[in-house]
Amino acid sequence: MGDSNKAIEAGKLGYEKNSEDFQTNFTLGQILSLVGNKKEALFHIEKSVKLDPVSYTHLTLPTILLV
Repeated sequence: MGDSNKAIEAGKLGYEKNSEDFQTNFTLGQILSLVGNKKEALFHIEKSVKLDPVSYTHLTLPTILLV
């Protein structure tokens, strides 16, 4: 779980620096989903979709949210 905590910390630091960045929100959402924090993950993933609604990256959304 130590690596997961480091990843979450890094993602949140990136979010603090640039909360309006598509990739920052999407990646943080992925990390949070993988550790089971689905509610917070969904917030960041939805925000990433709003920031860049045509990104091909969103094709992975069903996989991310089901993990």
